[in-house]
Amino acid sequence: MERCRRSWILIILLLAATPSSARQTDALLDHPMLLTDRGSVDLLEEVRRTIMFMQFARAESLLDRLNNRPDGAVAAAYYKATIGLLEVLLFDTEESDELFLERSDELLELLAKQEPSISRSWLRADAIQQRMWAWAKNGRYVRAAFAGNAAFLAFESVLEEDPTFYEAYKGIGLLHMAIGALPKTYQTFLKFLGYSGGLDRGIAELRLSADSSQYSREEALVFLATLDVYGLSSAVEAISVLDGLRREYPGSPLFGLAYGDALIRKMRSPEAETVLREVVRFTAETGAVEIDYVHFFLGESLYRQNRFEEAREWFESFLEKHAGRALKVRARLHIGECLEMEGNREDALAWYEITIAVRDMEEELVAARRAGNLLGRPMDAADKALLRGHNSFNSGNLEAALPEFERVYEEDLATETQKGEAAYRLARLAHVSGDLEEAEIWYRRSIEKPGDPQAKWAPWGLFHLAHIAVKENRKEDARDLLGRLSDYDSKYDYQPTLERKARLMLDRLNAQSR
Repeated sequence: MERCRRSWILIILLLAATPSSARQTDALLDHPMLLTDRGSVDLLEEVRRTIMFMQFARAESLLDRLNNRPDGAVAAAYYKATIGLLEVLLFDTEESDELFLERSDELLELLAKQEPSISRSWLRADAIQQRMWAWAKNGRYVRAAFAGNAAFLAFESVLEEDPTFYEAYKGIGLLHMAIGALPKTYQTFLKFLGYSGGLDRGIAELRLSADSSQYSREEALVFLATLDVYGLSSAVEAISVLDGLRREYPGSPLFGLAYGDALIRKMRSPEAETVLREVVRFTAETGAVEIDYVHFFLGESLYRQNRFEEAREWFESFLEKHAGRALKVRARLHIGECLEMEGNREDALAWYEITIAVRDMEEELVAARRAGNLLGRPMDAADKALLRGHNSFNSGNLEAALPEFERVYEEDLATETQKGEAAYRLARLAHVSGDLEEAEIWYRRSIEKPGDPQAKWAPWGLFHLAHIAVKENRKEDARDLLGRLSDYDSKYDYQPTLERKARLMLDRLNAQSR
């Protein structure tokens, strides 16, 4: 049940940002996107369809054109923010967070300058709800709650002014559903504060949006279908609805992902595999932005067909590509299970250990120690270079990371701790690049002079040296290096994880020598 709940939340978050095609109307009076020219409406339709096919570069170019039209600034800003939100939900990087908030701020500032109208009020409500989705995705629940409160009041105000303004029913429907999903004690408290909700009410509002709104039909249908997938009656049949959207937008990665997940949950994994492979092909052939989650769900569709080797490759691909934490624990567990089903118990144990080792507490301890160090003194140039380099390394930009680390190591004013970190980072960079000889040199330097007894550089450097020794079939050297880990009496960052990994490696070596 927990797995289903998390997958449901993921799909809801992802598709919350999905644009939908407008139904054409003859009149442009108080157009929901504040457009006054038919040419602008047509251009916006091209933008929206392009976004749904995840062709962001083309969409950005079209939005620049729309922004240059006399009536297009608000609509362009809204959909630039929408692209930013999609990138937050898809990529889980600090850069995408910053881009979205910058664009969202620009949209809200632009709306504040518009003449009062019901469309302006709705756009403001939706913009605030976008911020709620972004903060909720990143675990900033207090900020998300405040944004949800503001969005709720804004949507209610729109519908009090005009109950036939159907664009607002999707947003208020989702919020009513969220309140209805809370425990009764919370619902009672919120009701006391003036907030009502309920699953049935939210579903009815989503149905109204799907049937009558100009710009929210597809989104509302996807939400209703998702409810059906996870066993909550929504008066729609998920497979039929999502298959219809997939045929309406052939190859769309967003609708393909939702449909593939639905097929998996509906025990139709072979069909899910077909759909998800179509998405992979579409992405490769059109240059659309790749959705990492497609790799996870394709792996799951294969896993459920007992095609373990193929499934493992897709789970590994997901882990390599995705920067965030969503679904990673499940992917690691499934990799272990796939390996064991392939008869490789030894490697499976490593994945089980990694899965077990993922604990927020350990991460929090490391973060707290770093925060304490930063409280003691501000970041200097070397600290900033290390941070830039580390971020570049983590994002796969090794060329950008290299000069940052080299600069710190060669800097006369850098502390021993900073030099120790720089040496370790240079070792990791060389290691992942396949230059094991260079990696050994830098690991040994980080071990000899780590600068900080609580830093990970020395003990983790020993472990990585042992890993290289195993790769080069120097098993006795590896045992000696792992044995030296017991010399570190003081606590260091990520010690429990390292001890488990080292113990597993040593057990493997001992088993091989029997």
